[in-house]
Amino acid sequence: MNRTKIDWCDYSWNTVTGCKNGCWYCYARKIRQRFWPGMPFDQLATYDERLDDPIKVKKPSRIFVGSMTDLFAPWQPRYNVKNILKIVRKCPQHTFIFLTKSPFGYKYWSFPDNCWLGVTITSYEDWSRIAQLVAYKGSKNLTFASVEPILGDFNTSYLYLVDWIILGALTGPGSVKRAPVKQEWIERAVKETRRLNIPLFIKSSILGHYTKKKIQEYPIKRRFH
Repeated sequence: MNRTKIDWCDYSWNTVTGCKNGCWYCYARKIRQRFWPGMPFDQLATYDERLDDPIKVKKPSRIFVGSMTDLFAPWQPRYNVKNILKIVRKCPQHTFIFLTKSPFGYKYWSFPDNCWLGVTITSYEDWSRIAQLVAYKGSKNLTFASVEPILGDFNTSYLYLVDWIILGALTGPGSVKRAPVKQEWIERAVKETRRLNIPLFIKSSILGHYTKKKIQEYPIKRRFH
């Protein structure tokens, strides 16, 4: 488990790497190609020796689980999630943050209260994933949407159903030309989250596109019970 540069968490915990989603903007593919150049990214690799890592961290921390894969996609072996959740239940001091493009995958599992369940959104059409998330989440789990990289206008559909919004831009060489961000998209996100009293976390990657006050808020508790 590694300390991470991701703004909104303390550690990333990857017991599985590799993904079959095929997203053109994927940063995880570049990372694995750097360290394992001969391994196709759509080939999953598991690292059971990393499973106990959260147990070794005594200070309460926010841990992003599976930043190098999609744990709840239909092609993911279920035993990978099963092994992870066994450790999660042994570490009530931590907050475990899950993120997927396949929220229906959440329905197969029972999550402890210290799990935050999220969906990735990039385009205007992806916002329907929030409705799926709410349908399949645990009854007491905090929910969020990670709008990263933002590739289009900020859609307010279903926004009121989540407890937290993360906003980020594409990073890396040529990112400004490949996925430009309009300031009005960010302003709409700020306006609507303020109106609905939803905590908003604007990642550092956005700040070059947004000239107003830096906003990096965390949810304190679920907004609905």
